[in-house]
Amino acid sequence: MKLPKAAAGIVLMLIIVALPKWVPPAEGEFGFQTTYRVMAHKGSESKERIALIYIDTAYKVRNVQDYKKIIAHMTSDGKFDDLFFNTILFLGIRGREGNFEVGTASQSDWDWWLGLILGQEGEASFLERAAIEISSELPLDHVGVILMIPRPRSGALQARMDSVKNYVEKAEVMFESGHYSKLKLKGFYWMSESAEEEDVELIRQVSAFLHSKGYTFYWIPYFNARGYDDWKQLGFDKVMLQPNFAFYDCGLERFEEVDRRRKLYNFSVEMELPSYKQNPRVEDWKESFLLYLWASIKYDWGDLPYVSYYYGNDFIKMASDAATKKFYDFVYLHVRGKLTSTLHPAEIDQAYERFQSKAQRSKTLFALILAVWVLFVAIIVLVIGKQIFRPARIN
Repeated sequence: MKLPKAAAGIVLMLIIVALPKWVPPAEGEFGFQTTYRVMAHKGSESKERIALIYIDTAYKVRNVQDYKKIIAHMTSDGKFDDLFFNTILFLGIRGREGNFEVGTASQSDWDWWLGLILGQEGEASFLERAAIEISSELPLDHVGVILMIPRPRSGALQARMDSVKNYVEKAEVMFESGHYSKLKLKGFYWMSESAEEEDVELIRQVSAFLHSKGYTFYWIPYFNARGYDDWKQLGFDKVMLQPNFAFYDCGLERFEEVDRRRKLYNFSVEMELPSYKQNPRVEDWKESFLLYLWASIKYDWGDLPYVSYYYGNDFIKMASDAATKKFYDFVYLHVRGKLTSTLHPAEIDQAYERFQSKAQRSKTLFALILAVWVLFVAIIVLVIGKQIFRPARIN
């Protein structure tokens, strides 16, 4: 005898809810994993999720398996069960002769870097092979690619603009000659994280040039960078503000201010999730990592149309180490829109409570020190006062 449809539906829901308790997570996975696998993705396929991949004299990937870990989620048993980042931003800091970000790299450095990415056996070729392999297992259509534009050396505006034009046109030719079937060149990223006064007109002309070719112009300024609040007039299309919580001495109010600016100026944010930290208020990089996820849940950053993530090189390392694998999984959950206020790993709330507890202890200690200092000053004043106003002795 068949169950009525309503009863069958109830039974199915009970199975879905109870499944995480009946099926233990694989070794190295966290308890919520099964639950997240049956969640809807909140339309994450249509959202642009950008992984920063650094390639320069200090960084390289050059490994198909590693790129697969970025464009698809790898389980603890080495299988790929879902799509991950849909866009890769290739960038670098150190050239052989100078710095791409501050504008000391030479033209030779620029050409050298393009060769690292788009030359034969360049990084893009490894990404292409990874995408082809993943597309045989998962519904991957293509992976978006963004290339940095280094800051040109100081000089005449036209000469600097010519350097950018030649660079972009060379990148186009090299990309087309790669005959990539699974990669799409979406746009270019302005490498300097601040719009210095001498660069303003250059940035506007670069924007017009890129738009004439149909490309998107990206920028990720640091927290108080010059020009972040004037990004539309500069000609950028997609801007993601760096909170810089992981790197400076600041509290959770930094995230609140980032969200205020995000809403006021209508841009997005960057999730800074490296395996190191510089903020003295956090215990370690893991606490910083979890607090970014806490902020994202609180301010609903996971639902923004585009978000950048710092940085993919570290996410690859996290995936390959059992001790950090769950943090790789956390990034995946955020990218795929599976972290919500009602469903997220307990570690996120625990990190927030631990940080707040430390902050409260610091305030209490400061208040105690202040009280002791005030008491000490009061005693000194009282003693001195008694000496000054003591009645003269009558002989």
